[in-house]
Amino acid sequence: MARLKSLGSGALLAAGNVYAALSTFVVLSIVFNSVDLRTFGAISLLLTSVAICQILFNTQSWQGLLNSAVPAGTGLLRRCLAIDVTTAAMGATLLALTHLAFPRALSQDVEAPATLLWLAVNVALIPPGALIAVIRQEGRFAQQALVDISASTLKIAMALVLVRGATSLASVALTLVLPEVLRWCGYLALSSARLARRDEGPAAGRVDTASPSTLRSIYGFSLWGMLTEIIHLPTAHIDKLLVSALLGLESLAIWDILKRCATAVVQATTVINQMLFPYFVRIRHQSTVANLARQCLRQCLLLGGLLLLLYGAATLALPIWFPLAFHVDTAAWPLDHLQRIFGVLALVMTFVLGATPVHPLFLSLRHSSQSFRISLVGSVLFFALSALLLPWWGLFGASLAILGSDAFIILTKARLLHLTAVASRATDA
Repeated sequence: MARLKSLGSGALLAAGNVYAALSTFVVLSIVFNSVDLRTFGAISLLLTSVAICQILFNTQSWQGLLNSAVPAGTGLLRRCLAIDVTTAAMGATLLALTHLAFPRALSQDVEAPATLLWLAVNVALIPPGALIAVIRQEGRFAQQALVDISASTLKIAMALVLVRGATSLASVALTLVLPEVLRWCGYLALSSARLARRDEGPAAGRVDTASPSTLRSIYGFSLWGMLTEIIHLPTAHIDKLLVSALLGLESLAIWDILKRCATAVVQATTVINQMLFPYFVRIRHQSTVANLARQCLRQCLLLGGLLLLLYGAATLALPIWFPLAFHVDTAAWPLDHLQRIFGVLALVMTFVLGATPVHPLFLSLRHSSQSFRISLVGSVLFFALSALLLPWWGLFGASLAILGSDAFIILTKARLLHLTAVASRATDA
């Protein structure tokens, strides 16, 4: 029964994440159809700078809190919350100052200081890892999903009311920021009871863990997760900067919208990381590495098969749904050409996202530093492949560069997991 409840909560959380991606998709669809391709490409650059800062200043402290052998006391959670909020505020300030000092550097044709400042607020609204850790520990996935769905519904409503027919980008910025305020407040409300609770003291087996050494341990572990996320920036966001530089803003506009369509599924697979990491941490001492690896393989095959069906249907139906959602000059960008670009990207995403369970398993076995080094090599490989393929293969080259980078990362982690399992069996024997 508990397993069914957990699966139901996970499914609801996945649905909430996909709905969140679709809500942003609605906003950008309206904007896409209101401006020319070059202007949308410039807006994409602006949003990319926001997304990059959100990753750079996200402490990922929930990983360290969930991995810590010491129970997280109220003092520790409050201290981590303060660190997370301060770090996010620093990121927002840095982004705002950068845009004010170089107003055209990251936004090119978009000159709207007020809009830039509004979007910088989005960085300050990164959900703190301390709040996420409480939600994970208490298994409140369903409640989190309801918060996410409420924020996404507000975003869609604001897009239909404010963005449609708008003459200023300020309404777009407001539509992206206010739902994040609601999400942040919702996460705080879900965690408030735990943050307000008084620890029962040593008699209950809990001590004051808000010490510098404990904080160093938590953020030391989380640092590797943070660095790994940063190292994944090339395939997640920096690819857009490369497309803009090598192929132009119009190509960036097409790539951005197709990639958003394809990676909406990422929001569902993110839940796998959110739920599998604490699961693997909990059972890693109760099961062998070989058993964990077999579980991981089954999950990868199941997820990959599901993604293949979803992406296959989306690719075949692209000539139907794409013109309904986006108005593109088919003389310059024929639908069959867009279908081929999306099809190649969909195949790449099937492999990349299908292997999602490998990452939380690898991290739960305390291979965080190795994960960073592997991702670092993968990122270097991505830049090399992009420089070689983009000028000749265009947007097809962008997909192949992502495939080359992520395939190296996934296969290297899978090989190390296999070697660990073999060594574990030899030790047991």
